[in-house]
Amino acid sequence: TMTRDPLRLGREVTPTFQFIHLDLDARRPDFSGSTTIDITVHKAVDQFRFHARHIALDKLKLTGADGEIAVTHTIAAEKGLVTVSSSSPIAPGAYKLHIEFSAKFNTQAASLYRLETGAVAAKGASLDGGANAYIFTQFESDDARGAFPCWDEPEFKYSFQMSLTVPAEHMAVTNTPVEKAGPTTLFKKTPPMPTYLLAIATGPLEEVPVEGLKVPGRILTPAGQSKLAAEAAKVTAPVLSALEAYFGRPYPYEKLDQISVPEFWPGAMENVGLITYADGILLIDSRAMSVAQRRNLVAIMAHELSHMWFGNLVTMEWWDDLWLNESFASWMGDKITHQLYPELSIDTEEIAGADRAMQTDAKLSTRAIRQHVSANENFLQAADELAYQKGQRVLGMFERWIGPAKFRQGVIDYLKAHEWGNARAADLWKALGAAAGRDVDAPMATFLDQGGVPLVSVEMVPGGVKLRQQRFVNCGVQAPPATWQIPVVLKLAGGAHETILMTKTEEFIPLEATPAGVYPNWVHPNAGEEGYYRWKVPAPMLVAMSSNLDVRERVGLIANLSALLDAGEIHGDEYLSVLGTLANVDAPQVINALLSALNKVENAFVTAELQ
Repeated sequence: TMTRDPLRLGREVTPTFQFIHLDLDARRPDFSGSTTIDITVHKAVDQFRFHARHIALDKLKLTGADGEIAVTHTIAAEKGLVTVSSSSPIAPGAYKLHIEFSAKFNTQAASLYRLETGAVAAKGASLDGGANAYIFTQFESDDARGAFPCWDEPEFKYSFQMSLTVPAEHMAVTNTPVEKAGPTTLFKKTPPMPTYLLAIATGPLEEVPVEGLKVPGRILTPAGQSKLAAEAAKVTAPVLSALEAYFGRPYPYEKLDQISVPEFWPGAMENVGLITYADGILLIDSRAMSVAQRRNLVAIMAHELSHMWFGNLVTMEWWDDLWLNESFASWMGDKITHQLYPELSIDTEEIAGADRAMQTDAKLSTRAIRQHVSANENFLQAADELAYQKGQRVLGMFERWIGPAKFRQGVIDYLKAHEWGNARAADLWKALGAAAGRDVDAPMATFLDQGGVPLVSVEMVPGGVKLRQQRFVNCGVQAPPATWQIPVVLKLAGGAHETILMTKTEEFIPLEATPAGVYPNWVHPNAGEEGYYRWKVPAPMLVAMSSNLDVRERVGLIANLSALLDAGEIHGDEYLSVLGTLANVDAPQVINALLSALNKVENAFVTAELQ
């Protein structure tokens, strides 16, 4: 067992419910509030810890069945760890921790922060009155502790209830619907959830209703921008119902608000029932939108909404599994986007993302996706193309290997087993393995626990093909040897497919000959361009196959050729002759990839003197 991280909270004292009241006026630099947290003491302790960072704890009181217990508290400033101490042991049982606090709003778009937009005030309103001032939150990964005292780790999933007092001209929203309106708005209790998914927004917001949902839904915008919300309102219901169909269960929360936040640096955040988006993603002028804008909106919305089940209903136990949370949502979001709107070509966009991840993995300085994270680190520094795009492609590769129906069954079983609680990646592999009737964990580990990307080479031999695997690196680089368990799908001349799990450095695969004794004259080792590996076939085979591939495979072929050129695995003449076979393809995605591929070698021909 691993030694306990000294900066992690203990499990001897845990919260079961938290009531939070906040007095929020976006026109002021500071705020105040109070919270009452129901806690359970599991074994006698004389001290316990919770989180509060850059917050003045003006009053702290612990009460048990027999009245108040005398306690003192100290704050470790850096991580916001508060230690509550008692002179005699606190007996097991139920207690209430009541705290009154005050703090300054954050102004760097993290935690509970205020923001002034440059929006022009409505007629007759004056800007100096703060008519353009808003409050928003961004709590992932450890910034809820800057807004109110709490148990700020994902493993603590408990129920919250918010009460917010805001100026009369401001709207207040949070994760749940309103229970009681008034100068102070009381919101309904949340189901069990981690602190990083709580959210609050206040200010002169505008709302656009979303039709076609089984729960109340709105698009919320800053003042004057609701006219740009029509497209987001239109695509929400189809995306949500496609996800409900995949997960085999309804959307798990009582309402769905999606809000546009000016200059929102994370891009989007899957808060329970109140998803935040950068304004450039959510708000589009539907009369002048490009395909790229629409694709971005749908894919990001599908990503965030898939988190409602995967991440929110079932939450990672610790930040070690952040990569799984994100790669699953990226994989699922693209799948749903392509299912609903194939004209947006998200399937070929995904190839560019996987290609970027493989470029990172071709370097010796790459890292494994799965890494232990300590409470002292910046958890989000690992949110890169390996966590998103590599993880997404690896999941897709294993879905193809075990079959989409069994993969979906495994996901559904996993959600059922862990709903409203926490899980680890191992729990998902177990559920997928049980549904598939084969070990998923061991092959998956070869892609998660070592950095790098494999290169699968094909050689035609009498009676079949020989596959060889090695680590793929750029030209001139020596890498230590590595092997993977690779689900390889071969596409053969004539259209047949062969699937194998390649576990050794070399494997022989027998092929069927035609009645006339002829073997296929080409083999594409990454059918559908869904595997996370580079591949290499003899040059004549490349030319023979290029006219027999679909659009996605051709875009993948071009990305793969560019990588082989970087690795010194093919020469420039081969590179250009294969690209030449694709010059007349009438798919814009292929031509686009082709232009990038030509751009790559331009400097070799267009020298400075010829410029």
